[in-house]
Amino acid sequence: MTPAGLEVTCVAAVAAGGVIGDGPDIPWRVPGEQAEFKRRTIGTTLLMGRTTFESIGRPLPGRTTIVLTRDAGWSAEGVQVAADLDAAVALADGIGRPVSVAGGAQVYAAALAAPGLVDAQVLTRIPLEVPGDVRYPDLDDEAWPVVETSPHPGFTVRTHWRRDRLDGLAELLGAGGGAGDATVKGPALLRGGTHARTLALRSGGRDLVARWFPVGDPSVGRERPVLERLAPLGALVPAYVADTTTPWGPLVVTTRVPGGPPPVEAEPEQLAPAMGRALAAVHALDGAGLRRVDDLEAAPASLGDVLVHGDFWSGNLLWSGPEVSGIVDWTGARHGPGELDVAWARQDLVLLGSVAAADLMLEAYEQARGARVPDVRGWDRRAATYAEPHVAGWAPNYAGIGRPELDGPTLRRRLAAFAATLG
Repeated sequence: MTPAGLEVTCVAAVAAGGVIGDGPDIPWRVPGEQAEFKRRTIGTTLLMGRTTFESIGRPLPGRTTIVLTRDAGWSAEGVQVAADLDAAVALADGIGRPVSVAGGAQVYAAALAAPGLVDAQVLTRIPLEVPGDVRYPDLDDEAWPVVETSPHPGFTVRTHWRRDRLDGLAELLGAGGGAGDATVKGPALLRGGTHARTLALRSGGRDLVARWFPVGDPSVGRERPVLERLAPLGALVPAYVADTTTPWGPLVVTTRVPGGPPPVEAEPEQLAPAMGRALAAVHALDGAGLRRVDDLEAAPASLGDVLVHGDFWSGNLLWSGPEVSGIVDWTGARHGPGELDVAWARQDLVLLGSVAAADLMLEAYEQARGARVPDVRGWDRRAATYAEPHVAGWAPNYAGIGRPELDGPTLRRRLAAFAATLG
């Protein structure tokens, strides 16, 4: 982790024997491997050596590039230059995005040798014997346990976390989580959001979820009082277990709600009714005493003030087929008009590709609530206006639920087309 609290990840493709290159060349061509590198690094700051950059030949789109070189006279258009690792980290802190260390071998070795700097290693394992004289540093599996294994045709991606991160989690569970055996078993990264790093695990006989938020983020303090009032929703929602502050940011542990991401084979129209019913159940709760929504410039509220989830979209729901089995990420919950959630959920279904699904969701919601939303278009306009400058950046969230085709341009285009119908 950088001094400013940015996560640092070494990202590399590694063939048999640790080979990552043959001189400046990559001695393999495996379909999909470079696309996986893009998916893992988009939106981050790339930190690489000069030889690696020159082998690529240009700055990669969607990422900021910092090049390490001892040549004080070297420069290239579209990149920032650092004389050593400390200078590169300082530049990255100024940029403010997570850091992806992208090679070559000396840069990987220097980053991994810097105490506490690297938080994760994402290694694409290529099961090929290839010639090469550039190798990735040896990996200590005990010090870097695997938290995610993602198989693909021709390669497997494994994510390793620092052991002390999991040790700190076990210490929290043993001290205040009420678990007998606090050993962290079967840790597995969960995808779908970008705000927090989320880990599923088993400890003390319970299935749990641990979420680390960015350093200084207030989400844990906001979510805890919300979790305490969700009991009427029963098995749909997580229960609080423990929280603390860590070097990787505030950490909260909750019970794990069963289910998974929305099934990729399901059409939005199949998901919409369950979303409407689940949202109606949330809005049956009283949000009094929570933070109020105070930026209301939309249609007059007709549903009354309720407990507003604040980010009700398909990726914050857990699914069993086309039915909702859980509702997670309550960090944005507030007290305010339910129309906020209704419009946000409708917009998500539009981004998934179906205005008709948005209408089906509204129909199911109104039926379950026993109340109509008379001016939903006004709230849709409000949601679209808020989303417009941000929507392209939601592509990683949709990729995390298995929809990588929803890239930034696609999301912008769908939102613009929907907004144009709202007047």
